[in-house]
Amino acid sequence: MKSGGDESRPYLLIFIHISYKAAFRDEWIFSILLYLFEKLPFVIFFITVRLKSNVADLLS
Repeated sequence: MKSGGDESRPYLLIFIHISYKAAFRDEWIFSILLYLFEKLPFVIFFITVRLKSNVADLLS
């Protein structure tokens, strides 16, 4: 199993790229995105666990 850091790196780079573009337009959007992104790993982990269990139920 891969470590979570390696998998999320491309998404982090995309997020940073989008956030910088947003920051030049509206700083408040950037701060909201940054706040959400700090909470995101927990949300992604929860969704991933839910999806895996749902897929396992469908396949069984």
